[in-house]
Amino acid sequence: MQIDQHVLGSFLAVDLFYVLSGFVIAHAYEARLRSGGSTGRFMLLRLIRLGPLYLLGICLGLIEALWVQPQFGTSEPTTRVAVGFLLALLMLPQLTYPPLSTPRWSLFFELIANVVHAIFLRWLSPAVLLGVAVVSASFLLRALAHGARIDAGWLPADLDIGFLRVGCSYTAGVLLYRMRFVGISRSIVILWAIAVALLLGFAVLLLPHVLAVEYACLIAVFPVVVYVAVGVDVEGPLAKVCAFLGVASYAIYIIHQPVSLLVEDALQCIDIDPNGHRLWGVAFLVFMLALTWILDRYCDAPIRRWLAAKVRFAVSARPA
Repeated sequence: MQIDQHVLGSFLAVDLFYVLSGFVIAHAYEARLRSGGSTGRFMLLRLIRLGPLYLLGICLGLIEALWVQPQFGTSEPTTRVAVGFLLALLMLPQLTYPPLSTPRWSLFFELIANVVHAIFLRWLSPAVLLGVAVVSASFLLRALAHGARIDAGWLPADLDIGFLRVGCSYTAGVLLYRMRFVGISRSIVILWAIAVALLLGFAVLLLPHVLAVEYACLIAVFPVVVYVAVGVDVEGPLAKVCAFLGVASYAIYIIHQPVSLLVEDALQCIDIDPNGHRLWGVAFLVFMLALTWILDRYCDAPIRRWLAAKVRFAVSARPA
């Protein structure tokens, strides 16, 4: 039996990212937020973490849209590109303008989840968190049963799917953190397992096969993978490799689209069709890993350290 390639669609990585994000943010910040940490400073730190590479990505998209595309006769009007750039600066989901950075819609929902986490989720009990996750997953299943797709959330018409995806996955990540490091009652874990089993059963009955598998990944597979992964101790050279891949993952995600377009355009200028070569994907991945190492070492990490130092100075300089 062949595996439908649609199941392996890259869009599912967004939902895995949300689970990981909920876990990591809870692990890194929840205790400080609960003890009186500033929501504003927390969000400023999140923008410092995500911002430099994001700005690089939309600037590369701007270059591709204004200076490269016209050479191939596919350019957008300059005013539309300019408005698209301004919308991209706000990380708003794609409207009717050139996207410049297609991953920005997922960061839009990520930052909303961070704000909600800092203001509300940090105070919620595991039972209420479970309720949020289950309700989000239930409404998502209802939407899918009425013709919606999981691969949605970046257009104004399907923002509800984006909110349901992040509501289900991010909250599950926070719950996994509580389960792993804080402790939640066995009854909550049992209720979670029962709810997931029931949702999976309804998904099998109501959804096409491929869509049911995608939904299963979102509500069941990814949380289990994250929970198992955080319990694995990695040491030695493999730990360095994993640390680098963790750093590279965000960079690859946020700049792969404009970089791939620029590389393809450059190759077409010398009459090379990258899509005609079997090893194009491997070569591009190696290129992106090398590029992200350079960016992290000489661009992203230094800028983030400088900005974080400025934030600490500004906080310490405030009058009592």
